[in-house]
Amino acid sequence: MRLLLLALTLALSVGATAQPLEWSFPLETTHDGLLLGNAAFGVMIWGEGRTLRLTLGRADFWDHQGGHPFDPRLGFSAIRRRFEQGDLEPIYEALGRLRQTEMKPTVLPIGRLDIDLGEGIMLKRGILYTETGQVELVVGTAGGERSLRFVMDPERPLVFIDRGDGPPMKVRPVTAWHFEDAIKGRRPEEPGLQGRGIPRPEPFTSDQKAGWVQRRILDPPLAVAYAQTPGSFVVAADTASSADAAIRRVTTLLESALREGFGPTASRAEQYRTDYRQSTPAVELPDEDVRFAYRYGMYKFGAATRPEGPALTLQGPWIDAYQMPPWLSDYHFNINVQMSYWPALPGNHPEHLLPLFRMLERNQGVFRENARVFLGIENGLKIPHATDDRGTRLIPELNGGYMDPGSTLWPALMMFEYYEYTLDEAFLRETAYPFMQGAFNMLYAMLEEKNGRYRLLANSPEYYTGSKGKGGIGINPTFQLVLAHHLSEALQRTARLLGLPADPRWSAVRERLPVSTVIEGRLAVWEGQPYTAHRHFSHLAGASPFDFYDTADSFWNRILRNSYREWNDYGMEGYPAWSYPWAVMLHTRFGEAERAVETLKAWRKGFTSKGHGTLHQPMPPGKEIMQLEAGLGMAGAVLYMLAHEQNGIVHLFRGIPEAWEGVRFERIRLKGGFFLSADRDRRTVEIESTRGGDIVVAAPWNGPILVSRDGQGEFRQDGSYVALSMGPGERVVLHAN
Repeated sequence: MRLLLLALTLALSVGATAQPLEWSFPLETTHDGLLLGNAAFGVMIWGEGRTLRLTLGRADFWDHQGGHPFDPRLGFSAIRRRFEQGDLEPIYEALGRLRQTEMKPTVLPIGRLDIDLGEGIMLKRGILYTETGQVELVVGTAGGERSLRFVMDPERPLVFIDRGDGPPMKVRPVTAWHFEDAIKGRRPEEPGLQGRGIPRPEPFTSDQKAGWVQRRILDPPLAVAYAQTPGSFVVAADTASSADAAIRRVTTLLESALREGFGPTASRAEQYRTDYRQSTPAVELPDEDVRFAYRYGMYKFGAATRPEGPALTLQGPWIDAYQMPPWLSDYHFNINVQMSYWPALPGNHPEHLLPLFRMLERNQGVFRENARVFLGIENGLKIPHATDDRGTRLIPELNGGYMDPGSTLWPALMMFEYYEYTLDEAFLRETAYPFMQGAFNMLYAMLEEKNGRYRLLANSPEYYTGSKGKGGIGINPTFQLVLAHHLSEALQRTARLLGLPADPRWSAVRERLPVSTVIEGRLAVWEGQPYTAHRHFSHLAGASPFDFYDTADSFWNRILRNSYREWNDYGMEGYPAWSYPWAVMLHTRFGEAERAVETLKAWRKGFTSKGHGTLHQPMPPGKEIMQLEAGLGMAGAVLYMLAHEQNGIVHLFRGIPEAWEGVRFERIRLKGGFFLSADRDRRTVEIESTRGGDIVVAAPWNGPILVSRDGQGEFRQDGSYVALSMGPGERVVLHAN
C-alpha cells in the first residue's frame, strides 16, 4: 500500500495540466511566430496590426540538383600521402574549385500568405495550447475581443483556421520569389531560385480556391492552395507527379477539410498531442527559464518529428520565405542531427528516431559507394558530414566530408543506443548491427599500423589550425578515438547478445588504438594540438554525451577534471547556439549545477528571439538564421540535468541547484527498459522495470535508503546507492529513512 501511495503522490504532483504559452503582438519577424507542424508541413504564425502572416514550409521540399560525389583522385591514400609530406595545398585547391563550381541540393522556400483581417481588427496576443496542439489568436474589434483558432492536421499537410463570425479575410499570396535573398541566394556558392533555374510560381484559381504551383527541375511540383467559407479558412501544400495532379491533391484536401469542419481536424490533433504528452516525462521546476526550455522544446520536438514523417533537418518544417535556407536545411551529422534528437530516448519517444534510421538504411547504397571510392573497400559505409535526404554529399571539405569518420560512427552508435533503451532485438539484428559493421569497416580502413599500434588520421569536427578552413586534420583526434572504441565495444556486446561470432578486429582496435590523446595532463584535440577555445568541444565528448571514460580510474578522473577546468576557463564568447546544450550537459556531468543553469539562461537570453525562435547566432531582424538543434537539444539537456547514467550508475538532480525547491519528474526513460520518477523535496525515487534487469541508482540524499518492493515489504540499505535486480513490470520505491 505504501508503494502505491508514493507512486500516486508523485503522479498527482507532477502531472498537473500545463498552462498555455502566450505571445504578445506585434510579432514582426518570421521567427517570432507561433509554430504549428506535423514534421513534414509547418506554419509560422506572426504579423502586426490588422495583418496576419502565415509562413509556409515543407521539410521535404528538396531541389535535388547538384551535389559532390567523392572524387577518386582525392581518396584517403592520396590525402594521407600529402599529409605525411606536409603539403596539403593541392588538396585544398581541388576542394576549393569543387565548392565554387557545383550546385548543392537544398530545401526550397515556399512563401507565405499575408491576410488582411479587416477594418478595425487588431492582433493582440497568441496562445499556444501545447496539450491540444491548437493556437488561439485574440484580436481586438470595435465590439471587444474575439478569437481565431488554428490547428495543424497531424497527418495531412493542412492547417485549418476557425475564424468564427468574423468578416471575410483578404488574402495576398507572397511567394519566395518576392525576396531578393531567396531569388539570388545568400552566398555565391549557394545560388538562389534564379541561379538554380527554378521557374517562377504559377498562380491558379479553381472554384473559390486559389494558390500557386512551384515547379522544380528534377523533382515533382508542389501546389499551395487556400480557401475560405463563412467561419473557416484552410491552407494546404503538397507535391504530386504533375502540376495538375498537385492542384487536384491540395484542392481535394481543402474540400475534405471544409466538409468535415474544424472539429475533426482539431480532434485528430488533440489525440496526437494527448498520446505524445502522456509518453513525455512530466517535469516540475521552480525556474521559469529551465521550465520553458523543457516544455517548449518538447512541444517543438513533437511538431518537428513524427514516427511517419521525414527525418529532421536543420530547420525542420519551418522554412523561411525570405531567404534560401541557411546551410540548405540539410542533415549535419557531426553534431546537429544528433543534438536535435537528444530528447527522443530519455523523453520516451524512441519511435521518433525511426524516420532517421529509415533514411540512413535507404541511403546505404550511396554510403557504400562513398567508402568504395574514398577508401577502396566494398563493405564499408561512409556518411559525409552534410547530406540531403538521399545521402548526397553537400560540402566538399577536407575537415568535414572527407576526413570525418565520426559522421558515420555516431549515427551507428545512435542505432545501438536505440536498442539499449528499447531492447528491440529485431531492430538490433536487422538494422543496427549491419549498419554498425559497415561503419566499423570504414573506420578500420582508415587505420594505419605503426610499431604494433594503430593510429588514425582524421578531423576533429570543425577544428581548424590554419586560415580559410585549412589545417583541419591530425593524428589520433580524441573525438574520433572515443567513437572508434565506443563502436568497437558496442559491436562486441551486440555479437554476444545475438549469439554471433566476434570479429577479432574489434578487440584489436580496443587493444591497439589509443583511447584518447593527452597533452600535459589534459585531453587534446589530436597529437601535438592542445585544446584552444572552440565551439565544437568534441574532445570532451567522451565525458558527455558518451560516458566513455572509467572515472573510477584515478588517472582518467584527473585527466577529465583538468580538461573540464581548461574548457570552462576559456568561456563561450562567440560560440553559436548549439554549443550551449552540450555545455549544460558537461557542467551537469561534472556536478556544476549552478553553471549548468547559468549557461541555459545565457542561451535563452542571447539566442532566442522575442517569439522564442531558436537562432543560430544573434542577427538583425529579417536576417535571422533559425536552427532547431539548440532548442531541441536543450530539452534533452534538461532531462540530463535531472537524471543520467555515468559508469553504470544512474545519478539524479546533478544539474539542479541545491537551493531549488519543488523539483520533481515522472517517468524519464533509461537504458534497459527502465523508467525513473523522483521528488527531491519528498526524497522519493520510483523505478519501474518494463522488461526486468539490473540497475544501480545513486540516492540524491545523504544517509540510509529505505527500499520498498512489490510484495516484499520494506528494508533499509546503507550506502550512497542501491543495486537492484528487478523483474518485468516490477516497481521499487527508494526513500529517505
